[in-house]
Amino acid sequence: MTESDCNNDHIEFVDAIEDGTRIKFDVLAFEEEMSEEDREKTIVPFQLAYAVSIHKAQGLEYKSVKVIIPSSNAEKITHGIFYTAITRAKEQLKIYWSSETMQKVVAGFSEENSRQKSLAIIKEKLYQDEISDKNYSYLTDCCRKI
Repeated sequence: MTESDCNNDHIEFVDAIEDGTRIKFDVLAFEEEMSEEDREKTIVPFQLAYAVSIHKAQGLEYKSVKVIIPSSNAEKITHGIFYTAITRAKEQLKIYWSSETMQKVVAGFSEENSRQKSLAIIKEKLYQDEISDKNYSYLTDCCRKI
């Protein structure tokens, strides 16, 4: 999508990136009393991707997996759930989380629900995902304590 395309479709062009274009747009909740112009803003102008919960993905494998862990859910991510999430990827794994969220998740792993074999797989998957040296060092330190 080009900047010109965005202007024609009333979508804000943000940036051109390697794999595509970043855009920004507003989506309004539909109301009966809306003008026709505002009603058009109740429609999302692209097809949404398919998402699966970690629980539903258990036992399955995918070519590419993207895991999103918002800070509000960090305390809910157990060792078992995290292990299940990152081992679903056959070829590509991408984890979207802040460094603070990563620290909370890893710190939450406890000895009683962690096994060395699965910890080694977690470390390997995270390392393959090119986590920054600082975050990987923190992860390694936390996993040694477990």
